[in-house]
Amino acid sequence: MNYLALDPAGMVTFLTDISDRKAYKYRLKNEEHLLLNPYIVMLSCTVPEWLTRQIRADEFCSGFGRRTIFVCDDSDIRMKPVLSAESKAAYERCVKRLKEIPSIVGEYKLSQAANDWFWKEWYPHYKLPDDKFLRGWGRSKHIQMFKVAMLTALSEGNDMVITKNLLEYALALLQHIEEQIPMITSRMGRSDVVEPAMNLLATLNHHDGWMFLKELKMSTITTFRNPTEQWQTIEYLKSTDQVVVFEKDDNGTKRQVIALAKVVMKKVTGIEAETKQNKLT
Repeated sequence: MNYLALDPAGMVTFLTDISDRKAYKYRLKNEEHLLLNPYIVMLSCTVPEWLTRQIRADEFCSGFGRRTIFVCDDSDIRMKPVLSAESKAAYERCVKRLKEIPSIVGEYKLSQAANDWFWKEWYPHYKLPDDKFLRGWGRSKHIQMFKVAMLTALSEGNDMVITKNLLEYALALLQHIEEQIPMITSRMGRSDVVEPAMNLLATLNHHDGWMFLKELKMSTITTFRNPTEQWQTIEYLKSTDQVVVFEKDDNGTKRQVIALAKVVMKKVTGIEAETKQNKLT
């Protein structure tokens, strides 16, 4: 973020303009320079609030969003790190492979099965997301998929052939992270209620997907202007099937529970029945 903070608009525009160009002209100290085949990759980490403040909605839609792979997560995992013999061996293999990669040059090829799958089964039938901020990402999803597949192929061998399995694997990775991208896009170009609603959903996520309604109201009230706005937000989330509210027996007392709809669906369908989710029934 410190890199972009020098001139957020200018740097975002530059990174968007230079992507996939054959040549890029720029002036430095009154001299014109030509950069052939520019390719810049920036790996960075920040929080959604900072990103959505620094990058405007129109910049995101006009190209930056479709050229970036956003990996979002708000979970907390606390485990003692252990470097096993297997992990150390894997690390050494990675270092060795990275030293070999610079000597590998050439054009990637699609296997026949991959070619048929992409052009006949997936690409013609792929539907763009309804969210306007995700449509740009959706339009370049196939490009990102090929990039991930190429990197995966490169990590496994030197033949530079993209198989159907590699494409399906890359697509699965992108679909997994795509589910979390609204953590960013939902904050762009929306009403003032969006941030409190996002905080409410995040609070439920941090409690394994459900809480007693009274406790949720008490812990999130400070993010709303007043109790009425909080109530309206909860009603909106209920009407859009993002959360559900129902009664649960708590030691002989009926109490209202609010839960993420996806958590309830997993419980109902028998998928991912974790200890705390079991308590929903």
